[in-house]
Amino acid sequence: MKNVLKNKFVFSERSDRRTFRYFNIMYAIALTAVAMVTVSSYVLVQRIIFQQKNDSNVVNVAGRQRMLSQKISKAALKIIDYNTGKANVEELSASFKIWVQYHEGLRFGDVTLDIPTSNSRAVEQMFDELNPSYQKMKNGVEGLLEGIEQNDMSKLTINKSLILDNEATFLKAMDKIVFQYAEEAKAKLEELKQLETILLSIVIFTLFLEVIFIFNPVGRKIKTVISDLVESESKAQALAEELKNANVSLMRSNKDNRDINFALNEATILIKTDRDGKITFANQKYCAITRYSLDQLLGKMLFENNLGAEESIVYEHIRHPERCRQVWQGEIYDHAKDYTFFWLDVTIIPIVSIEGQLYQYLVICSDITKRKETELELQKMNEAKLLKQQYEQKIRSTSIITGQERERKRMSQEIHDGIGQMLTALKFGLESFVSEEEKEKKRLADLKSLLQTTIKEVRRISSDLLPTVLQDYGLSSALKELVTISQNASAIPIVFSDKLMIDKRLNKNIEISLYRICQESINNAIKYSQGSKIKVKLTNDVEFINLIIEDDGNGFDLSEIEKLNRTRESGNGLNNIRERADLINAKLYINSTPSKGTTIFVELALEEDIFDQNYG
Repeated sequence: MKNVLKNKFVFSERSDRRTFRYFNIMYAIALTAVAMVTVSSYVLVQRIIFQQKNDSNVVNVAGRQRMLSQKISKAALKIIDYNTGKANVEELSASFKIWVQYHEGLRFGDVTLDIPTSNSRAVEQMFDELNPSYQKMKNGVEGLLEGIEQNDMSKLTINKSLILDNEATFLKAMDKIVFQYAEEAKAKLEELKQLETILLSIVIFTLFLEVIFIFNPVGRKIKTVISDLVESESKAQALAEELKNANVSLMRSNKDNRDINFALNEATILIKTDRDGKITFANQKYCAITRYSLDQLLGKMLFENNLGAEESIVYEHIRHPERCRQVWQGEIYDHAKDYTFFWLDVTIIPIVSIEGQLYQYLVICSDITKRKETELELQKMNEAKLLKQQYEQKIRSTSIITGQERERKRMSQEIHDGIGQMLTALKFGLESFVSEEEKEKKRLADLKSLLQTTIKEVRRISSDLLPTVLQDYGLSSALKELVTISQNASAIPIVFSDKLMIDKRLNKNIEISLYRICQESINNAIKYSQGSKIKVKLTNDVEFINLIIEDDGNGFDLSEIEKLNRTRESGNGLNNIRERADLINAKLYINSTPSKGTTIFVELALEEDIFDQNYG
């Protein structure tokens, strides 16, 4: 409902704006028209008034010309008839100068006298008619003044007559000009009246148009607005009641939100950040756990206290264009200001504005440091227990293997000392037996061959149980003998490379374990690889002794073999190899790929305790 009212209000507001914008434009046009007419009327009237002023000044100057011409004639008579002296001459000269200036100004214009520079055609013709008498009077005055300077009476008499003879003509022509100026001024006054009538008609017409196209529509609009206001008042009262109820609900919601915020603030660690992860608020619990004040935390990046070089994992979520609007949960390991560590169970909630823009994150945390410490202790206990079990298993395996080797040694000695000696004695007995019969000779030869074969097999079994060469000469000689025996029993070529550069004997258990690993690996390669070559390499560097057994046979999938070992569907070959390597703390690497062969790599660290201390 609020959205509907809001949309209706916005639409009405836009419509009113357009309407009042239209009326404002019309008012501006109307007022501009009235103002232009008024200003034009004022300018024209002022211009005509100024022209009337100039016309009055022109009439005045023209009238004074009549007076000055009479004054010049009177001064000339005084000078000639009465010889009144210097004063009359100066008066004549001054009046003559003004008379000439006025005449030239009336005819051609003079700014200093406020006389316009142009005259009507009729006035120009009148000045043309006046000009002969004017020139004669001018020449007469000039000649009179010159005769006074030269004291030439004949010049005085001639020029006086010239002045007096043309005075009447000049005055008559000047009267016509004055009357013409008066008529033109009267005509301009009539034009001003007509212009004022036209301008008044324009103003009245403009006002009439304003009444029709502006005032009447505005009046109707105002009437409509008043009706709408009356209707809106009743709606506003109903809306006010709804808003009052909504305000009550809003106050309740605000109270609930405050209660929830209070509960969150008191019960959990609460942090607020901006869009980029900068802290904008943190409650006292977070300040207490980080040992920072709120002022120190403001503007600080979230979870940047960790001592590592990498930033917190939360920023991968915050900066992701899609996941940033999803809730993130996880555990954060952090350090306080005093470098004590703590663990937090963190939930990051994105906050979106009404416009749909992500503008902040709400981070709710729980202190799980004690739980993590307990888990760490349990993990250490489990690891210790596992190590103990591994150690006990290693002891058991060592005991079993030691027992097996001891039993093999015993059986080897018994076979070698018992059966071996008996077979050797039997061999000597057969060799000492002589028969002349061919049949007996052949049978005796067969028995000797069978006995020789039996002796070799007994020696092989005795060597497999515990080769005497391993006890007497060490690992390199034992492996060389093992390769020779295996080569004789197999069609696959076996190459042995001995690059062991150690002048000490290894510990007996280590030599036996490496020998058994090599023995088991060769036997497996002979039985299953179907390769064309087997390589055995014994070498060392500064840090390690390395035993490598590789073939170019079928290979196998190690994961499948391990799966079969777990279900007891496969032999114990690889398990025996691993167990032997573990017993001597050697690292075992098995690299096998179907159709690409197998490589078994044993790496034993060169440490002092791997050597036989009694050797030498």
